[in-house]
Amino acid sequence: MFDYLGQIIFSSWQMIVASAAALTAGLTLAGLLSVFFNEKTLKKFLGKGKFRDVFYATMIGIPLPLCSCSVLPVAQMLRKSGVRKGATVSFLVSTPETGADSIVLTYTLLGPFMAVIRPVAAFITAMTAGIVESFYDTNKAAEAVSNEEAAAGCSCCHSTAESDETDTRPIYVKFIEGIKYAYTTLLADLSPYLLLGFLLSGIVVTFMGTDMSILPLWLREGWGSYFGAILLGLPLYICATSSTPLAAAFLVLGFSPGAVLVFLLVGPATNIASLVVVTRIIGGWSVVRYLLIIVGVSVFCGMFTDWLGQFIVVSTSEAAHQHLTEGGGWYSLVTAIGLTSLAGYYTLRSFLRKFKSKTNRVDLATQSN
Repeated sequence: MFDYLGQIIFSSWQMIVASAAALTAGLTLAGLLSVFFNEKTLKKFLGKGKFRDVFYATMIGIPLPLCSCSVLPVAQMLRKSGVRKGATVSFLVSTPETGADSIVLTYTLLGPFMAVIRPVAAFITAMTAGIVESFYDTNKAAEAVSNEEAAAGCSCCHSTAESDETDTRPIYVKFIEGIKYAYTTLLADLSPYLLLGFLLSGIVVTFMGTDMSILPLWLREGWGSYFGAILLGLPLYICATSSTPLAAAFLVLGFSPGAVLVFLLVGPATNIASLVVVTRIIGGWSVVRYLLIIVGVSVFCGMFTDWLGQFIVVSTSEAAHQHLTEGGGWYSLVTAIGLTSLAGYYTLRSFLRKFKSKTNRVDLATQSN
């Protein structure tokens, strides 16, 4: 028992050290992007045309560091502002599937091939979902749903809303604000799921060993591997960044690059907790189309990735294995210690706040009775 626990901790830590430098760079970039791409910026770009809005919403959503839960208040704001449903859907798909931080981390753990194919596939998926939904759009604003309700059940509910006043602050002030946001709000939002992603990757490596014999053959090869990736990704709440180390573990243990891509697209874009609120924002049948397109286009992109992978000289599995086994130098080690300490602090703080809030609700209910 203790041998397994030690191996899980070692494998997870090895993954963290290999990812630390890239994760730091990604968080910094994401924090700076958050200063310049916010709800006010979105409203300036959108409203130009039905299909043009889909394109703009997709392009803006790709670099934003929002997960499938924290994107909900922003999407709800867009619908209330009169943004068409097609653009809202494309934003809901592209934003959680990838981000500046996850792209940098993908390059480190999965290699340049996957770092390029991942945002491209996210773009194709979001554009397809948005264009299809545009044909069903009646151009009516959504019913009002409060930001608190849109983020219910979610710890990462940061909204990028700002006042309508023109921001005239100096550039260095914005830079400092972006860095502060990256290592406070953003990292606090990501921490529980980021640590979970690293822990799950350590568990996968420990219990599956050097092969995938623990899984049925039909879930490891051919079309079955795409189905297995969908089964893993659909119910799992995991953001684009925290899904990357887990995807690296799958890649090393035998999943094809295409199946890993399916997991990277389906996992962050869909989870049971957020789908209830998505239904309120875009409607029931829109959610059905939303899910079908994400799954269908993801599988298509996965098949294309496996076909294209035949012509890549250095396989992505070798790149992932190299990063996981080599680790990093002193900078990676120091950065890993710092990030893990911060993530652990934010996770513990979040847990204590939830526990205190739940205790207070119980006390109020007891007093009222």
